[in-house]
Formats: sequence, C-alpha cells, structure tokens
Amino acid sequence: MERSRYLILTVFLLISFFVKGQVPSIQEQQHYYYVHTNYDVDYKTGSYDLINGLETSTNPDKLFHDVEGYPFLVFGWGKGEITFDNSRVPCEKLNLCFYNQNIIVNNNGQIVNLIPLDSIKTITINGKIVVYRDLSKDGSNLKKIPIEQLNNDGKAVLYKNYTCRFKSAEKAVSGYGGAKEAQFVVNNELLCSINGGKLISVPQKKEDFIKLFPDEVEKIKDFIQKNKINPKKEKDIIAIFNYYNSL
Repeated sequence: MERSRYLILTVFLLISFFVKGQVPSIQEQQHYYYVHTNYDVDYKTGSYDLINGLETSTNPDKLFHDVEGYPFLVFGWGKGEITFDNSRVPCEKLNLCFYNQNIIVNNNGQIVNLIPLDSIKTITINGKIVVYRDLSKDGSNLKKIPIEQLNNDGKAVLYKNYTCRFKSAEKAVSGYGGAKEAQFVVNNELLCSINGGKLISVPQKKEDFIKLFPDEVEKIKDFIQKNKINPKKEKDIIAIFNYYNSL
C-alpha cells in the first residue's frame, strides 16, 4: 500500500516536471517527498532537540556542550542536491542524521524528513554522496536506509553505514572513577557490492578481502604490494576499489 502511494506521488511529480518544463523546487515537492518528524532524544532527566543542536553547535565533535559525539554526516547544515530519475533538486540546507538514519531538510525553516522513494538516485551533502540501499537480509526493502557511497559507480561500489545510540550521563561513583558525560555513540561499517551483487560487509582479513575480486586477484595483490596499501584503512580500501573499477 505504501509503495503504491509513493508511486502515485512520483507520477504526479513527473507530470508536474514535464508540464512546467523546469526542475521542481523543494516547495513544490514537499507534499510528495517530505513528512514531519520528531528529532527529540528523550532520556531519564529530560530531552535533547537534535535540530537545535545542529543549528547552534560550535564544536564538530559535540552536538551539545554537555554531550559527547556528533550524530550527523557533516557539521551544521550541508548544501547539496537530490537527484531523481528525471530531475535534480538543489537543497541549501540538508544533512544525514545517524541517530534515526534519515535525511533531513530545512525547507525555509520547516524541518522535514525525506521519504526513501525508488525514484531518488542520490543525495549529495557538501560533496559527500548518500544513497538509499536495502539492508534487509531478505531483500524486502523494509530496511532501506541512507548510507554514504565512498567511490563512484562501477563493478565494485563501497559504502559506509552509520549507526548511533544515545548513552545517558553517569554519575561519579566513589572509589570507582569520575562522572561521565552523556554521549552519542556513533559506529560505522564498511559495506560493498561487487558486480551488482547484494551488500556484504568488507572483510577484515587481507586474504578474505582479496577474494572480493576473484577475476583480478593477482593484479589486486600487485597493486597492494607496489603502493604499500593497507586493506584495513578506509582511504586505502577506496583506492583498491577505484583501481579494480579501472581494470
């Protein structure tokens, strides 16, 4: 039912696009692609407003002065665009929130939440590429969430999935250490898709990592050796993926 509703809305948008002969604005698309959402983080003694923190924080490592961690892809509002099947929509203020794994947009002061429609191809935020991918084991699209794409499209595509949880502050316990601030605990996992296959975790062991590229094993080994590549470092993994796509 939901997918049918989204399909109908997409048709309306495309009709609007062709009739007007121009790229629809955020204001024109908001009824099709955005919904209101709550960005409060509740805990025992109160709550934090993520949007308030995003707009007022002066520290890229701390969303609030009394909370460690920063649960967004970029510092403050980012600038970019949303690419659909047949159009591109510029966005002056958007970001990826790790805490609830949503793309948020500031639409003239109204905070809205991007719906993961199939017609959305990419979202760029300060030059970073974000795509919607299905992380459900059965391919049911029940876990279609925004994840960062670390290299360009090709035979091998590398992604980073972020997760975040809120950890409440801890009081000092006599004899067992001092107090601890509340914290947004951000974790990430590297995922990849080889030759259009399903998403899998990037192996940690070198011998398993090389097996990702069975058709070019020797060339990948030579590339790693000649360039002193460390398959455990993100920038080196990106280099390997880009090299493989160039073969």
